[in-house]
Amino acid sequence: MRRPSPEPDRPTAARRIAGCIAVAADHAIDRLILRSACRVLVAGADAGEFGKPPEAPHLNDVLWRLAELSIPTIAVLEGAALGGGCEIALACRARIAGPKAQLGLPEVKLGLVPGAGGTQRLRRLVGMPLALDVIVTGRTLTARQALEAGAITAISNSPRLSIPLEIWKRRVRLQNAAQQVRSPHRRQSN
Repeated sequence: MRRPSPEPDRPTAARRIAGCIAVAADHAIDRLILRSACRVLVAGADAGEFGKPPEAPHLNDVLWRLAELSIPTIAVLEGAALGGGCEIALACRARIAGPKAQLGLPEVKLGLVPGAGGTQRLRRLVGMPLALDVIVTGRTLTARQALEAGAITAISNSPRLSIPLEIWKRRVRLQNAAQQVRSPHRRQSN
């Protein structure tokens, strides 16, 4: 995703992701990688939109479709993924982060509750105690904290470059597991 332009009719993150999902379906691609042209995936809602009626597509609906895609979905986090950005990342199957990445749902500090499924997805990944702490206090997790808790898949000094390597490693692990299932009595060499 590219950084939004300053024009008032700029596409929202939800529209951009919905477009990516449509392209994935139309062109039978084998993976969807979401990343930003700048260091921030999405830093939350546009405060200028507060008090206005929400525009379609709604982020919650788009993220449910993203989470249900049959292909691998990967979020690349190089900087902040806060609020909606965190919810987008959590809807992906894998999150590869740079060492300075941050993950959080700080909208509670504005009196808002995360509304695009991030509260449920975060709880599933890190457990109830940490999820409650992050959701209720607006605490931000560092990349290291997020990795240790299970909120991200890997940390890389070059997350954009490590995606093919992570996919390759996962594919090899899956192939090895499938081979062991097919031939369980075969002796493993060390």
